[in-house]
Amino acid sequence: MDLRIPAYSGVTVVTHSAGAVFKIMHSMLKHLLLTLAILTGSLNLFAQAEYEEKLSNYLFAQRQEKIYLHLDKPHYGAGDEVWLKAYIVDGTFHTPTEISGTLFIELISPEKKIIDSLLLPIRDGVSIGNFTLSRNLRKGNYGIRAYTNWMRNFDQDFLFKKSIEVINPLKKSTDTLNCYQNTSEPIRNTIKSIDSDLQVDFLPEGGDLIDGISTKVAVKATDALGRGVSFTGRIIDNSGEFITEIKSNKFGHGLFFMTPSLESTYTAIINADTFNLRKVKKYGASIRVLHNFQSDRIQISVLSNGVDLSGGSLVAHQRGGLLFSTQCQQESSFSTILSKENFSSGIIHLTFFNTDGIPLSERLIFPNVPSGDSVVKIKPKQSLHKTRSKIIVEFSALSDSVHSASVTINPLEDLSLSGHEENIVSYLLLSSDIKGRIESPSYYFHNTDTSYEALDLLMLTQGWTRFNWESLLNNNDFSMKFLPEKGITIRGQITDYYNESQFREANFTYMVPLLGINETGRTDKNGRFVVEGNDFQDSTMVVIKAHGFKGKKNKEDKNVRVNLTPLPRPEIKSPLIPNTGINSMFITKVTKLDQISRAYRLDNETTLLDEVVISAKHPVTEQLQERTSLYTEPSHRLFIDSMKQNIGTQSVFDLLEILPGVRVSGSWPDLTVNIRGAISTSTDSEPLFVIDGIPVDKDAIVFLPIQSVEFIDVLKGPKASVYGSRAAGGVILVYTRQGGPIFFEKEDPKGILGFMHPGYTKSKEFYSPQYDRPREEHIVPDYRSTLFWEPDLQFNNNKAQLTFYSSDQKGTYLIQLEGILKNGEPVYEKMTLEVE
Repeated sequence: MDLRIPAYSGVTVVTHSAGAVFKIMHSMLKHLLLTLAILTGSLNLFAQAEYEEKLSNYLFAQRQEKIYLHLDKPHYGAGDEVWLKAYIVDGTFHTPTEISGTLFIELISPEKKIIDSLLLPIRDGVSIGNFTLSRNLRKGNYGIRAYTNWMRNFDQDFLFKKSIEVINPLKKSTDTLNCYQNTSEPIRNTIKSIDSDLQVDFLPEGGDLIDGISTKVAVKATDALGRGVSFTGRIIDNSGEFITEIKSNKFGHGLFFMTPSLESTYTAIINADTFNLRKVKKYGASIRVLHNFQSDRIQISVLSNGVDLSGGSLVAHQRGGLLFSTQCQQESSFSTILSKENFSSGIIHLTFFNTDGIPLSERLIFPNVPSGDSVVKIKPKQSLHKTRSKIIVEFSALSDSVHSASVTINPLEDLSLSGHEENIVSYLLLSSDIKGRIESPSYYFHNTDTSYEALDLLMLTQGWTRFNWESLLNNNDFSMKFLPEKGITIRGQITDYYNESQFREANFTYMVPLLGINETGRTDKNGRFVVEGNDFQDSTMVVIKAHGFKGKKNKEDKNVRVNLTPLPRPEIKSPLIPNTGINSMFITKVTKLDQISRAYRLDNETTLLDEVVISAKHPVTEQLQERTSLYTEPSHRLFIDSMKQNIGTQSVFDLLEILPGVRVSGSWPDLTVNIRGAISTSTDSEPLFVIDGIPVDKDAIVFLPIQSVEFIDVLKGPKASVYGSRAAGGVILVYTRQGGPIFFEKEDPKGILGFMHPGYTKSKEFYSPQYDRPREEHIVPDYRSTLFWEPDLQFNNNKAQLTFYSSDQKGTYLIQLEGILKNGEPVYEKMTLEVE
């Protein structure tokens, strides 16, 4: 069965086919072909049709996506909500994605462990959600990562990643930095020793130092954590002769000019350390670019020594979309002058190819910075604002151009802003297209001579990895391992019941009883199957039954097992970064908010640290007796509602740890569970897991929302024997509030698997107090750090409006809008208002 992207309205059962090539939807192909035709036709280009064809094929097969997350603020207190909106766009045009329909977002601890996750539907290129931070989180630098399954086919450095700072006045923290190196014993270093580990890179414009060609050389200095280090220094040759001085900007980027000689070697003395420059090449070609902020033109030259340039081609593309190609007629040099009006904002990749199609020189440029003119104007309706007063904010778009927008409002003094933070414009146009961390990314969009020079220096010092000419020209296979998901995807494999290494090709039936879904399909020869396009809005019971396979003597053999095979998560590869430090005003505020919470909600808070009470007694009902009729009495029972406090639990496994005799080990979601006192004495024997009476794979409860669980039973010893041989490690039975089908098997069922599959994560609605109506809770002092969050600002006739109430905090409030226009242009606007 062919791989395809199903519509949202239905579920598609498909056969897994390893190495299959994903085919872009027909409408997307037409859009891309039309765009390429307009671009290439308007600029007289490509003398060598082979490049054009290969570039087009590359784009068709490797269409990429980008994700940007707009958060309500940069740092949080433990127990806060993290409000977010995701913009998922086409990697070339920045229009809403047409590839994926499911988004994965993960909250990652300072120890690089996933501690919470969201599964969100993508609707028209956006997703809305929130994390609830546990009150037990310790102070630290946490990460948020977002990606689609399709994005996993490409360089993992281009998954969206963002750091947030979390503080907790109840948790003590230390300033010790522990690093581990192939041992259980930590190596303790001070921050100073890390900073002193200086890394310096020398990057000639065009790629190489070539004998006799005057060259611009960029210098990049960083510490062990990748942060820029300011420097001064000088260049000398092997005879000790002084060549030039160098000095960096505040980001650790510097520049010097030299005419290298093949007879010499060169050394840089930087901040008292010595570094060797790369060897000089005898022959080669190099791209040189001349432009500045004030000029409306850009000069691009190709110079060579000993390399015939005639017949070669200078090719430019932007985010993989072909812009132009022009052929060189001269042997040793080539130059062209272009108007900046021909280019939209963003990084442009220049490459010079010889007549054999080999790239000789490359250069990144960013000729057009967005003008900074407001696309959406923000204006408060009133000019005077008091505390706890109603504030109306009006938004006016210049045209009917806004596709989607989100707004956050915060007290300015809480945010610790430098003015150069990442926003949707700097991310989509800059950070998302080059490898490596960029410090103060929005600084480069200030539209000044200094920022423009710094931006061009950044182009010389950063790497490009989204596009690989070598793979393209060598006709490398464009097959993809990870397929796009239009909905929730379920993967599995059918094996022999007694030997799971023996795969069984079979027909199977996929059933979702509550949704009336009953579909059939067939596995591949290795028993693998994929069911995609599910649109579960809540945890949903799923049943997969295998049938139609043959055993010996051509008789149907029922000795098969249905297994789930969830995809592993991408590896977490974040560097060790110390806490960056938060505005002391915000730390004071979080402490004050905690004190207020305890003072005004004492009855709710006193059990937080005192006790967690588990009651084994609960009113016995006929429904309860019916659901647990297979066994008389459990070894242990936990009613979720009988816990006085379960804040901080992240999964069902956190609840299991509370139960007597249950031990949970490992890192979430790869956890191991053992029950003390089970029949089996092996420490490797895990219990049988059952949800609403159906034996399931352990993975089926990994993402089961705690809110959906009513109670949990544990069976061990003789009490577990009712479930047969697979219960040697005991039984853990999870009962949901909605209750699933009630049927039981005394033995592990053959040829069928039933499990509760998590649905899309439900997002909460942002609460904003309404002070025009007196309420009892209004006696609580109001010092919210997020005053208002609107993830979906709706425009009508180019106008939009939102209303919120100020808090008890006086001072400056910051309003920030981020969004995407219908043409794919990112938008960031901000304004401030004063509250007296």
